[in-house]
Amino acid sequence: MNIFVVTSDKKELKSLKDKIDKLRPGDELFCYEDPLSALASAREGTIPDTAFISLDMPELGGLDLGTYFKEIQALVNIILIADNRDLAYDAI
Repeated sequence: MNIFVVTSDKKELKSLKDKIDKLRPGDELFCYEDPLSALASAREGTIPDTAFISLDMPELGGLDLGTYFKEIQALVNIILIADNRDLAYDAI
């Protein structure tokens, strides 16, 4: 399984990476600080089965990135990450 973690927060990225590595040691984990790099990777053939995506990122927001991933792989599981409760509720 290909798992993407996409967040511009370096601490959050490392924390999620460490947790996912422990829980899913046999899966391929791809970590990105830049949402455009994650999108380029998916378009080039490294397609996520599951993606943890921060809602609030520069250049390309998490909702938009999730939409692009769904266009590439309709069955991708999207988990949105929000630092701000109001932002999370607005996204829903």
